[in-house]
Amino acid sequence: MDLLQRIKEKQGTWAGFVYKACLSGDAIALVAVVGKEIVGSCEVKRGRPGSDADHIGNFGLAVRDGFRSQGIGKALLSAAIDKSRGKFKKITLVVLENNKKAIGLYKKFGFRKYGFLPDAVRRGDKKFNDVLMYLELD
Repeated sequence: MDLLQRIKEKQGTWAGFVYKACLSGDAIALVAVVGKEIVGSCEVKRGRPGSDADHIGNFGLAVRDGFRSQGIGKALLSAAIDKSRGKFKKITLVVLENNKKAIGLYKKFGFRKYGFLPDAVRRGDKKFNDVLMYLELD
């Protein structure tokens, strides 16, 4: 069974939701594949379709452990930005403050910080802030 067929069959799941949003023009989604395994994915989803803010896309990126620091995230980010031009005017994202590599990568692509959310994530007795970033597209 090919990848697209597996995604179509996952209606009601994250993959099914993203697939429907892509079909409606409210998202773009990309995957990185090594062999037959998905090792990374990203999406840019219209946060509020049909509203006065539907020009803003919300970005998410994930790369599996063992495949990080190999340029996969950079390639996905670059492709997502290219595919977002003409579809969105701005892209926003949220990243943990302690994820310095990701913040550095986003800055290299022109993302700028515009705020943070204190104690957004709690792991045991540790608390982490979220950094809010955005990129203006053409």
